[in-house]
Amino acid sequence: MGIRSWPEERAEIAMWLSGYLTMYTKWVDRILDNDDHDVTKNKIIDLLSEWIAKLEEERTKIMRMSDTLPEVHNEAPNVYGDDDYATPKIKD
Repeated sequence: MGIRSWPEERAEIAMWLSGYLTMYTKWVDRILDNDDHDVTKNKIIDLLSEWIAKLEEERTKIMRMSDTLPEVHNEAPNVYGDDDYATPKIKD
């Protein structure tokens, strides 16, 4: 399956972003704001670079999505139970 459209992915992206941001909020609250943990500037810079890369990846995915749902062609099988719309052969 190709890239899905924005309407198809919107709720899933919202859930992913919510979880992603919650995880990092907890990390900041428990680690960065805690003097008992040894956190260097370089570690923070590396983590920010990873987070930015992941968010840019998600942004690119969203940018490639269509703004509308793709048209769905509901071609049901013909009365003969197949999808061959040529003239049916009559069985004797």
